[in-house]
Amino acid sequence: MKKENVVRTALAILACGMMVSGCASTRPREMTIMSFNVRHCVGSDKKLDVPRTAAVIAAAKPRFAALQEIDFKAKRSEGIDEPAELARLTGMKATFGKTIDLQGGEYGVMLLSAEVPISVTKVPLPGKEPRLLLLAEFDDCVVGSTHLSVATEKERMDSVGLIRDAIAHFKKPVFVCGDWNARPDSPVLKELGKFLTVLSPTDRNTFHGTAPKLLSDPKICIDYIAVDSTHAKSFRVLEGAVVPDVVTSDHKPIFVRLAVEDVAK
Repeated sequence: MKKENVVRTALAILACGMMVSGCASTRPREMTIMSFNVRHCVGSDKKLDVPRTAAVIAAAKPRFAALQEIDFKAKRSEGIDEPAELARLTGMKATFGKTIDLQGGEYGVMLLSAEVPISVTKVPLPGKEPRLLLLAEFDDCVVGSTHLSVATEKERMDSVGLIRDAIAHFKKPVFVCGDWNARPDSPVLKELGKFLTVLSPTDRNTFHGTAPKLLSDPKICIDYIAVDSTHAKSFRVLEGAVVPDVVTSDHKPIFVRLAVEDVAK
């Protein structure tokens, strides 16, 4: 090949590469994050149904799904390894964090993710029933799953500083998801709002328990997906949803679909 042809070819390849790179940098990536208190996969019909729970999660096509009230080989859940089974059925990776021993097994929170975490941190939180913030680090972000105390406002408030300190040393965006057992207008949300930006809807009911009348009260929002406020501008909410499912659990699944516009590590 003549020298001038080699040069032309090299320049053409370089120009093409620059065009592709430019297009990639201006085209927002997307990802979906889900949070769901699954009530150890027992629905409002009182049936233990792990495949049903997995199907609801898979339908949202999340990159991350933060789950609460998970059983690991507990008697009440027929000895099922729920983290492993949910991972198998969704095709995702499971990271489990135990909060208490339960009926010959364990109980806690977990994260399903499309990829294996780089590292995992477990931060104990206060509660008459011990609580936990499970943090899983990935290449471009950190995702946490937690279930704050249902017992008292003080226990929830005492968790706020621990959560703030736990995420402070990460330079990457940190998402904190879960059942916070606190309403949008509560003191707990006000304190969390000093360093977290809630991305999920707060004007819709996320908990119906066993009382049908609760379904009509939009103030009963206690499940959230948030990002540390330092990185909030790096994400744009394309869709925020509370899934109208009142059978799979006593909570509704929530998810956000995000455009990732400028993730600073």
